[in-house]
Amino acid sequence: MCGIARGSISRNGIAGSKPPGIYFLSRAKDLFKFTFYGEIDFDREDPVNLGVIDDQLVTNATSQVLFRYIKYQCPQTGTEYEFITNHMKIRPGVLAWLYKRRWDIEKAYDTFKNKMNECNAWASSANAKNMQAQFICLAHNLMVLMDQNLSSDQEIKNQKEIHRCQQRGEKAQQSAKEQGRELSSLYLNPLKHSQLTLKFIRWLRHHLAADSPMQVAIVSLRQVYAMF
Repeated sequence: MCGIARGSISRNGIAGSKPPGIYFLSRAKDLFKFTFYGEIDFDREDPVNLGVIDDQLVTNATSQVLFRYIKYQCPQTGTEYEFITNHMKIRPGVLAWLYKRRWDIEKAYDTFKNKMNECNAWASSANAKNMQAQFICLAHNLMVLMDQNLSSDQEIKNQKEIHRCQQRGEKAQQSAKEQGRELSSLYLNPLKHSQLTLKFIRWLRHHLAADSPMQVAIVSLRQVYAMF
């Protein structure tokens, strides 16, 4: 499952007047046996909906609850995906993009494990594990805010990583073009890395341990980004 959101999102992806509720987005499984009730009209000319093949109302034999079934082809790889959701308003292309964003969340977990070295529980109690999870998330979010602050206020940018992101975007566009398809604008805007780099985390860890003045640490980070 991609995620559960409380609230309302309109077809344009903006909060609407629909009463609050709990919505889900998931890949359709092969064992699901759907009965199709008809098509849901969507704008095929909308660039956000590029790759969407079908948008339909369905139900299954066990629940008899109406769901929305979306069939989508990735413009870059040609792979077809099938999604189900109970939200009836948001554009189908946005839903496909939201599922892709799930992998960015997975990369955040990769940062916790492989870059922050948080592989083991600090203690065995449920309360201790809950506190550990909150501290890890807090530390991660503070690093993200610091990275953004250094980029905007000090103009310290990891140009090599930015260039790699641009190359990935260009490669994806070229791959789609060679197959006669186009990428949705959502996939390229904003184009940025989805996780903290190891060089940033190592830089921060070193200067926190050394209790370096901020101006000294900033000079060091410029050198790190320029050299590595």
